[in-house]
Amino acid sequence: MKWFSGNFGFLLVRELAGVLLLLAVIVCLPVWVSRWFAVDEIPFQEQTALREVIKVRPSKGEIREAMTKTVLGQLEALRSGDYAAAREFASEAFRQHVPVADFERMVKGGFPVMIENHDVLVGGAFNNQDFGFVDVQLVSPRSGAVFYSFVLEATSAGWFVRGVENIDPRGFEGRRPRQQGPRASRGASSLVSKHLG
Repeated sequence: MKWFSGNFGFLLVRELAGVLLLLAVIVCLPVWVSRWFAVDEIPFQEQTALREVIKVRPSKGEIREAMTKTVLGQLEALRSGDYAAAREFASEAFRQHVPVADFERMVKGGFPVMIENHDVLVGGAFNNQDFGFVDVQLVSPRSGAVFYSFVLEATSAGWFVRGVENIDPRGFEGRRPRQQGPRASRGASSLVSKHLG
């Protein structure tokens, strides 16, 4: 009988250890997986460190126009309330990790001027081969003047918004985008059709 009780104790300890190990995996696995697939940066948050680290030069010509078109396209979609269309201007990593409903909550909670009837002044645009920044001033009757820098990333498909940061308005020199097309006489009726001169 002594052999049975000793063996039984060993089996009980082994089974208990197996159950505890299984519970640890069940509890820890989601944490490990979420850390593995986590986005490296929080979109639409302060990204000053990125701007200070990478070397950029003033953007000109077609590059500046393409970067600005992305920013103005996203702003126009937001202003019209089309969050799905606005999200399409965001980087692939952002789109993979942030559903449209979360994107809408993020914009409404943190960037209300973007969904108000606003006027846009485009400031400096800077880039290197991989990243770019487009500074804008948004002015609305409700929020007043707000200054942002859109952080963009270059892909083979074009420029996409990686994030947005508040910037210091001192030193901002902006201008209205040149308007093109039949709606140009209506002021700021369509930011998508506006380009820099």
